[in-house]
Amino acid sequence: VGAAGLLPSLAAAEAGKRVLLANKEALVMSGALFMDAVARSGATLLPIDSE
Repeated sequence: VGAAGLLPSLAAAEAGKRVLLANKEALVMSGALFMDAVARSGATLLPIDSE
């Protein structure tokens, strides 16, 4: 999915949802913006890939 998953993942983080990431693209592309959304909303970020 890569870049196509950024906006839905960011929206889920901003909504305070539990976000399970199976790739790193969202974090690589948005970095602090994504992590700030997680922190502000109280979302949970869970990596589910094998790396």
